[in-house]
Amino acid sequence: MTKRPLTDTATTITLQTVLDRISSASELSDGRKRDLRSAAISFAKLTGRAPAAIPLDLAGIRETLDHLVPAAAKISTKRWANLRSDLAAAIAASGLRRMLKTSDVRVDGAWAELLASADQWARHGLSRFARWASTQGIRPKEVDDRTIDRFIADLDTATLVRNLRNLPGTVARAWNAAVVRLHAASGLHPVTVPTNSRESSGIPWLRLPASFRDDVERYLTWGSVPDPLVEGARPRALSPLSLRLQRTHVHSAATAALATGVPVDRLCALADLVEPETFRAVLRHRWRQDGKRLSAFTHGLGVTLIAIAKEWVRISPIAIAELKAIRGKLGTLPTGLTQKNQALLRRFERGVGWRLRDGRSSICRVPWRSISSSMCRRCGCRTYPRCVSTSICIGRRVVANRLSSPSVTTKPRIMFASSSKFRPCLPNVFGSTATRLPL
Repeated sequence: MTKRPLTDTATTITLQTVLDRISSASELSDGRKRDLRSAAISFAKLTGRAPAAIPLDLAGIRETLDHLVPAAAKISTKRWANLRSDLAAAIAASGLRRMLKTSDVRVDGAWAELLASADQWARHGLSRFARWASTQGIRPKEVDDRTIDRFIADLDTATLVRNLRNLPGTVARAWNAAVVRLHAASGLHPVTVPTNSRESSGIPWLRLPASFRDDVERYLTWGSVPDPLVEGARPRALSPLSLRLQRTHVHSAATAALATGVPVDRLCALADLVEPETFRAVLRHRWRQDGKRLSAFTHGLGVTLIAIAKEWVRISPIAIAELKAIRGKLGTLPTGLTQKNQALLRRFERGVGWRLRDGRSSICRVPWRSISSSMCRRCGCRTYPRCVSTSICIGRRVVANRLSSPSVTTKPRIMFASSSKFRPCLPNVFGSTATRLPL
């Protein structure tokens, strides 16, 4: 196919430019033109903008596609996949951007031998990378960290591939798994697996005074209530998760205190950490680190230190009120779900359906496949979503149009019950009467 270069470089290239190019492409059949134009127009409708207002920015288009939900757009998953593929094909047919396509590429002999010896998971993870390497003339023995970086950069600039952010780790892990299966004499080298987790910036725990560390361990042991009958035992034991979180809060508070200029030898016990001036300095440091706003972690850190001051150090009520007043100056947390949780719940939305039956709205149970594939991405679990230990609610307003009566509005919500050892977590749907459905 002959590509016509863009003559007017000063003109902003938009999705409308792609539509114009496709309409005038003589090498495309009428049916193919219709499919490609439909994909571009559908994408514009989903974003709520005109094609002329959408810049031809592959990174922006890819991010928009990754965040949109097929169920919210009222289209099927298959149509969604076709829309992404046809949109990439439309951009390639317009000749306005170089588009990388590896689906039709045959791997060379060395790569075919490598994929044949790998297991199914590694073979799938390396499929696109192997085809790309074949087009670049890169042999398996030449693969290193820079090769994978080039591959990801090429995908970033010339494709609309899904979930590009997670692809470097997937390719690196698949490559290392394939290397392990082969003999050492093959000459293949493992690569570095990137991580999306933040590097720890806290002070090493062993650098803190021994007396401070011992006091923290005594407090956490007391909080676990090893003997509820001993005098001075805590009325209620803290869960292992709460104990681990409180240890993190104390470590972060000690790091913040030292960062504000508190000498390390002054932190001899937890009582030194909950002094009003030290408490104020810790919260001020965390507040500045969070962009001069109150984050959920800083809020929890303040709550933990106040609880330690009240239950373990046992300072006076006047001092407790002073700590609470200091904490209150940072304000309150915003209501509603965070953007991270909203993105998580959008994954469930694709499996939530509503249908009319006898003029009334009925609630469809979320498909098990949708739940397992969504939740297991959070913890890496490949079986059942046993990681769901808290109730997750999706507030949703549904209007059921009755045939002979005014519209009725209900507020059903989806809630996930915590799992047990032998029963995985299953979704339960609650209506306005909050009647629990049987598992």
